[in-house]
Amino acid sequence: MEDTIPRFSLKSVSALPLALPPPTPEPLVHFENTLAGVGGHRTENRVPFRAQVEAVPFDGRHDPILGATEDICQRGLFIKSRRRIPVDALVILRLRTCHGGLRLTARVVHNIDGIGFGCEFIDLTQSQRVKLSVLATHTGAPS
Repeated sequence: MEDTIPRFSLKSVSALPLALPPPTPEPLVHFENTLAGVGGHRTENRVPFRAQVEAVPFDGRHDPILGATEDICQRGLFIKSRRRIPVDALVILRLRTCHGGLRLTARVVHNIDGIGFGCEFIDLTQSQRVKLSVLATHTGAPS
């Protein structure tokens, strides 16, 4: 009895041309943009930005929060943390990046329970603006 199942060898399969189209880049979608009233007012593009950060509230009533950044732009960043800081609270952000440390003053502009909070930078010096510009434009490809 003759076997009717076609047989392939690695040699014959590797010789087949691949007809797959090149991958199309997916747009960078942030979970914040899916929430009502959050993320829709952006005027600058954010880029993925991964760094350790410590957020120290000015009021002294809340403990510092350790977290990791999600993304950054010239105006602010998003910090992933299960803990939260009240909206409008002023914080000092201490970032630790591969480019060194950076200390910034910011205001919390929104919270997403169990996920993190967004901060807007305030009172930036020219030196801080330059460092942020480098981070916001040269920090890896979208994930």
